[in-house]
Amino acid sequence: MLNLGLSAAERKLFNKTLVSDHKVRIRASLRTLENEPITGIGEDVEDGQITVNGNRRMCELTIFDPEGSFPLDSGSPASGALFVDRMIRVRYDIKPPGAPWFEVPVFPGPVTRLVRSGDTILVEASDMSELLRGEAF
Repeated sequence: MLNLGLSAAERKLFNKTLVSDHKVRIRASLRTLENEPITGIGEDVEDGQITVNGNRRMCELTIFDPEGSFPLDSGSPASGALFVDRMIRVRYDIKPPGAPWFEVPVFPGPVTRLVRSGDTILVEASDMSELLRGEAF
């Protein structure tokens, strides 16, 4: 089980929240391989999923970018441009009524594919084991 650093009382509230009404927000961010934040993707995420195949996890995010201004293309000189030394981190946050948000990291991994199509960008990332395999480079 993932250690979220919760006290016993917080863990009890967290578990109760999972099976009752609560708010949800999905947060994604572009980061360096050292896990330093570059930029939040947040509200620009239109769709996404995390799939598990054996002991490997893959993440796909569709980012809405109608003006083509989001600095994710590998040829972009912007500081947020996506190169093979970048990764995506995704959090699934939940909030019970009258209590603070619980932030749950569900995916960190290097970007393995980037496709721009019209108003959207498809970003694919693999779990951190991809760095050990060397295929991301």
